[in-house]
Amino acid sequence: MIALIDADIIMYRAAFKHEGDETFFECSETIDAMMDYIIHRTECFEYIGFLTGKGNFRYALAKTKEYKGNRKDRERPTFLDEAREYLIEQWECISVDGMEADDALGICQIEMDDDTIICSIDKDLLQIKGNHFNWNSDIISIQSDEDADKVFWKQILMGDSTDNIVGIPRVGKVKAERIIDTALLESDGVGTGFTELYDVCLNAYKNNFESEQVAVDKFNETIGLIQIASDKNDDRLEGEFIIPKPVSII
Repeated sequence: MIALIDADIIMYRAAFKHEGDETFFECSETIDAMMDYIIHRTECFEYIGFLTGKGNFRYALAKTKEYKGNRKDRERPTFLDEAREYLIEQWECISVDGMEADDALGICQIEMDDDTIICSIDKDLLQIKGNHFNWNSDIISIQSDEDADKVFWKQILMGDSTDNIVGIPRVGKVKAERIIDTALLESDGVGTGFTELYDVCLNAYKNNFESEQVAVDKFNETIGLIQIASDKNDDRLEGEFIIPKPVSII
């Protein structure tokens, strides 16, 4: 398989870990160790690492609250830029503009079929079916279509406070799971897929906002913000996304 690596997380983790160090050397060693471990643990001989570049279509889609506006005042670690450059120059990671690294990972996982494994600790990527490796828990798993759909629709109900995405007010993890699980239970597991859960979640929005039009607008906005791209022809993307050639470690 080809390891699809969320290099954003490696970049931030290494930079924050070594905040206060006098030189970048130990930060670079941490990056090397994390990349080496991912490749070793997944037994992959090729990889593609992605970093988020300039611009992001989600900023234009966000109307209720500024996308990631709650992160504006966070301090950047000293070695963040050097960590980015190191990942690009030494590990040949790709910086993608107009989207997030997550979107590039999602597109590659789906477009390249069963030959890939997403390597990340970001729970949002579990809305993408296929192979996954979480290096925090040290677990390799296979996300089915059904489980991927459940992760996605629960997130649509909850929103994502870390990214300043509202969702339905006062709907947290427990209530979101109850709505989805009730829908699955009532269907006896038959015929409840992406389309059916779409209707269930849209109705939940309609039941929690002052008018149907407001509910539909909020619902569509949340989908646009939460959904990780899995198709290089996704109409939210500007321009064509070309899947890069994997880096060989042999």
